[in-house]
Amino acid sequence: IGKVSNHSTEAPLKNVNDVRKAIDDGVIRPGQIIYGGMRLESITDHKISTKNIFSQFIMRVVTGKWRDVPCFHVGVYVGRFNGTPYIVDNPGAYRPDNTGNITLHTFEHAFEDEPGPYFVVSPPLSKAGKTTRHLVVQRALACVGVEYTYDFKAINCECFALSMLGATSADDIKRVVDVNLQVQALVCGLLKGYTEDQEEEYKNFNCAIIECLKKVGRGVELTLEYALKKFQANLETPI
Repeated sequence: IGKVSNHSTEAPLKNVNDVRKAIDDGVIRPGQIIYGGMRLESITDHKISTKNIFSQFIMRVVTGKWRDVPCFHVGVYVGRFNGTPYIVDNPGAYRPDNTGNITLHTFEHAFEDEPGPYFVVSPPLSKAGKTTRHLVVQRALACVGVEYTYDFKAINCECFALSMLGATSADDIKRVVDVNLQVQALVCGLLKGYTEDQEEEYKNFNCAIIECLKKVGRGVELTLEYALKKFQANLETPI
């Protein structure tokens, strides 16, 4: 990320205000995927500021490199409704039983706790060399409402984004979140690998995502307005 940003001709997206301005200016478009830098306290559920003070040192111990950001929160930008930009993501567990749903909410709400920096990724081009952003919007909207039992290692925001894009194997997910797991192990003492139970959790989650994606491309166009009404009316039912 550092190499890319250092050689970019674009101004860096340092914080949530920079990202919102890029959305307002049309630089960030629906179907692109937004990554927001997280604090250590955000991934450990402990509001201990000293973890942030020693964040770079912790990352040096874990990864062998000086890193400002331990990991990123990931959300899919799906467009505006009444002028308000919306994100689809896995926001974590927000119920006492550690469950949640793939959620459709405002950009500010999705990234309110992520200090940055931010970067934005466009999905791969089609075989014909055309953008697939519209398809990604449809896929993300189709997943809204999917319920899960949150697991930092097996069912997190990155797992959702990768499953939605088509990274279907547990090996794909393990490679991407490996550093996150090491950080979690170091700061929380959870020195555990990716267990068979967690792999099974991910498989079940991925199957639910795949079922939702079957709705895409059957002559039905999902709109943000419809998704908002459906999601607000019945949170527990996938669109």
